[in-house]
Amino acid sequence: MPMKILVRGDGSTLGSVGGGCLEEEVKRRAQQVIDEERPTRLSMTLTEDATPGGALICGGRVEVFLEPITAPPLVIFGGGHVSRAVAQLAARVGFRIVVTDDRPEYASRERFPMAAQTQVEFPDAAARALPIDRATFVLVMTRTHADDRAILLELWKRRAEPRYLGMIGSGTKARLTFDELSAEGVEKEWLRRVRTPVGLRLGARTADEIAISIVAEMLAVRRGKPEGRWNVREPSPELGG
Repeated sequence: MPMKILVRGDGSTLGSVGGGCLEEEVKRRAQQVIDEERPTRLSMTLTEDATPGGALICGGRVEVFLEPITAPPLVIFGGGHVSRAVAQLAARVGFRIVVTDDRPEYASRERFPMAAQTQVEFPDAAARALPIDRATFVLVMTRTHADDRAILLELWKRRAEPRYLGMIGSGTKARLTFDELSAEGVEKEWLRRVRTPVGLRLGARTADEIAISIVAEMLAVRRGKPEGRWNVREPSPELGG
């Protein structure tokens, strides 16, 4: 009888393919499939000769088909007009949208009908509670510099390593935010994960144009094209090159 296992981005699982070193190899390869969003097949020989130490002695061969669930989560902190434009476009190209804001009218189903989840929560609390793993895309787009800084601080405290982490704002805001976080002990290597000013350099001005630049950058990361000309700037000289 065929067996199935769901491997999440954080490494947790649902179901089984028999346990042991076979399942461990399936989990390891599944993380690659999650990162690359490409299906693959895994074949293993279940014999003592093929596994030193006699870990597999059932005999025969097993083949496992690994397939990504192609709806990477996009967590948007802030429900403003740019966030709504991003959510509309990102949903159309296959992202699963989660929006959080501390204002009920800005984190509502009416404002974000395309979202899988909307949550009314203070920014720092949301940053502590929302599921964020290596497959998650994150955009920090609240209405205040202080809230954006608080979100990044909480994400660093939990050592979050999302696949994509962007913060909207000017270069001046980025430098100030990074300097403040660095002074609070946030590691410089972690700060380099933050893409800010976020989006590709398209000369965007309107909310829809900015959304195009941001979603295009996320798609480049999703499709494994990091050479897609990031709009990455070091917000402070102290962070190094």
